[in-house]
Amino acid sequence: MSTNLAHRPVVESSVSAHCRVLCVDDEPNVLLSLQLLLSRDYEVHTATSGAEGLDMLMRLQAVPVVISDMRMPGMSQTAM
Repeated sequence: MSTNLAHRPVVESSVSAHCRVLCVDDEPNVLLSLQLLLSRDYEVHTATSGAEGLDMLMRLQAVPVVISDMRMPGMSQTAM
């Protein structure tokens, strides 16, 4: 059974359009890739360190999703 996706209606989700995602990684290329992948559907914020990520969480307050590198210089994901 094949499905023709060209004729499917586009349904926009009001939840994803306003959902914030914070991506924390010390590698700029990883952050850029995540931002490119997610920015179409989400409000994406990036931080290059655990300390910067914590600062952004305090400023933004409502961030339901955080994607973080496990091992970063200065602060691990679990410490963040």
